[in-house]
Amino acid sequence: MQNICKYFYGDGGVEIRANDKVTFTLKKGEIHALLGENGAGKSTLVMNLCREPDSGVILLNGEEVKLQTPRKAIENGIGIAYQDLSRTLVERHTIAENIL
Repeated sequence: MQNICKYFYGDGGVEIRANDKVTFTLKKGEIHALLGENGAGKSTLVMNLCREPDSGVILLNGEEVKLQTPRKAIENGIGIAYQDLSRTLVERHTIAENIL
């Protein structure tokens, strides 16, 4: 991820910079943790792996990728595991269907 930005607009059109020019590299096999207070932009940053950020680029194996949907992210080997599974699982689906 290079120079990732994600902005929201609050009351009165005030710009809120959830992520402002964030750059980092992840390598296969590494494990990372995002730490910060509530509202610091951790989830927003992770969600930028499953949709396009407002600006910046996502590189996969050195090439820019456009991950407009969670399906595109999955096709590129990117997924998110949420801490609270009860909020993300669909009860009528199998485990495999919930993962995919």
